[in-house]
Amino acid sequence: MNRCVIRQALLGICLLAAAPLVLADNHHMMDHHDGDRGMHHDGGGRFGPVKRAEKHLSELEQKLNLKSDQMAAWKTYSQAVMGHAKDRETRMKKFRGRRGSMHSDADTATKLERASQWMRAGADRLEQMAKDTRTFQTVLTTEQQTIFDLYWQVHSPRNRWERHHRRW
Repeated sequence: MNRCVIRQALLGICLLAAAPLVLADNHHMMDHHDGDRGMHHDGGGRFGPVKRAEKHLSELEQKLNLKSDQMAAWKTYSQAVMGHAKDRETRMKKFRGRRGSMHSDADTATKLERASQWMRAGADRLEQMAKDTRTFQTVLTTEQQTIFDLYWQVHSPRNRWERHHRRW
């Protein structure tokens, strides 16, 4: 199947799934706390995306025990991660600055178009991060690859969200 067709189908599914969220009042979603640490996501403060990325990259570099011939790839990868974190922090600050006014005057079709654009941009960012990660992973040993995968499995944003929103 053509990649473009698959991507369009996935985007369509995401749009359908996101429609109720776009129409709802989402103010509380940006103010949630990190479930495992109770940290406030303030878009750049003490525990914003940049600080969190710095912390994770530092921990991961120590755990991987990289060799000198792997350092160039690590530098490229860590710069890409930091660029992504800085971009996210900027987007979060921009969102907070206009929160509330973003959807107040828009009709449903406009809201869905905005959500579609936001999801498309997010998919592009995610695709780029996957490429950057794949490039870095090619220089890792099997043991380092396992450490890398396990580290991000534990520290992925999805796992943090699930831990916070788990209902017992």
